[in-house]
Amino acid sequence: MTQNLLNFESRLARILEANPETLERIDRMLTGRAPATDERRSLKLLTFSAAAHRLNLSRSTVHRMVNDGQLPAVTIRGNTRRILESDIEAWIASVATPKHPQPEHADASE
Repeated sequence: MTQNLLNFESRLARILEANPETLERIDRMLTGRAPATDERRSLKLLTFSAAAHRLNLSRSTVHRMVNDGQLPAVTIRGNTRRILESDIEAWIASVATPKHPQPEHADASE
């Protein structure tokens, strides 16, 4: 039970820190409105091992991320959990930073 409470608190903290686009998606889900047309979620479920391979992380790190609420998981039966491929893509997008920032170009007319 404590584990679920921590996950709830973690989720609540992430909602409070969410950007406006994420809040809009949450509002659409809660009100039953259809997602925007550009939101095509993959329903493919990955094992923790497959998710770890996709993220180039260890399986134990993926377990820790799920347990800490950083990465959502779906329970499919009993204690069997899987991770949606789209949730992995969303996590990657949320932490991705450009390796080389684009230089600002001076105005050519100067």
